[in-house]
Amino acid sequence: ELDGVIQLNGINDVSIDATDVHIASNDYKGFMMRIDNCNNINIHNFAGVSNYFYAIYCTNSSSITINGCDFSANKRDDEGWITIFLGPEGALGGGVFMDNCTNSLITKCFMTDQNDGVALYNSSEITVEDNYLAWNTAFGVRMYHSHDCKIYRNNCSHVNRDTDPSDCASILLLDAFRNDVRDNDFTYSGDGIFLNNYNTMEPADNHFEGNDCSFSPHNAIEAVFSSGNTFKNNKCNYSNYGFWLGYSFNSVIMGNEIKH
Repeated sequence: ELDGVIQLNGINDVSIDATDVHIASNDYKGFMMRIDNCNNINIHNFAGVSNYFYAIYCTNSSSITINGCDFSANKRDDEGWITIFLGPEGALGGGVFMDNCTNSLITKCFMTDQNDGVALYNSSEITVEDNYLAWNTAFGVRMYHSHDCKIYRNNCSHVNRDTDPSDCASILLLDAFRNDVRDNDFTYSGDGIFLNNYNTMEPADNHFEGNDCSFSPHNAIEAVFSSGNTFKNNKCNYSNYGFWLGYSFNSVIMGNEIKH
C-alpha cells in the first residue's frame, strides 16, 4: 500500500500524459504515484484520481511539474483536532504531497473534498498557482519548513471541519520563510491564513498581498510567534477577528480591509 500504482525511482526526464485516465483505490491507503529521487518529471491531465491516501507522493526530487490534473476525493476526515507541529509523519492525506523537493510547479489542478489540497514539507522554490483547492477539511495548502515558495491565484475557500475549532485553514505556514502569497481566495475557512513560527522564532519574512481571507468564524489572518511578515491589501472582512497577531514582531500591516 506504500509503493504506488506507478513508481518512479531514481530516474530523470519522464513525461506522463494521462488524458481521459481515471484511477481509483477502494481503501484510502497508499498512493496512485510515488516519486523518489527523480528530476524533471512532468505529469499532465489525469482526469480523476480518488480514494488514495495521497494521489501523488513525492520525495527528494526536483523540477516536478503537475499540470491540469484532478486529484480529488482522497483521504478525508471531517472531525478531530489537527496537530500542526508534526512533520511528514503527521501528514493527513489528500492531493499532492512533497517532502524535500525543490524547483517544482503545481498548476491548474483540482484537489477538493479531502484533507489537504497540497502539502509541502521541507521543500523550497515550489510554485502553486491557479489551482482549485476549495472544500477540503484540513488545509488548501499546508507548508511545513518550506521556503521561497510562490502561492498565487488559488481558490482555497471553504476549508472547514465539523469539529470547531480544529485549526484548519485555507493555508498553513509553519516555520516557513520568505514565501510570497498573492491573490488567493481564502474565504469561508476556519482561518484564512494561519502562520506560526513558534519552533524557531526567527524572522520569517513572508509576504501576503491581495488575498481575500473574509468570512472566517475565527481569524481572517492569524500570525503568531513570528517576525518580519508583510500583510498588504488583503481583505479580512466579516470575521471574528480580522488580524490575530499574538507574539508577532516587526510586522507590516498596510492597506488591508477589515470590515464588520
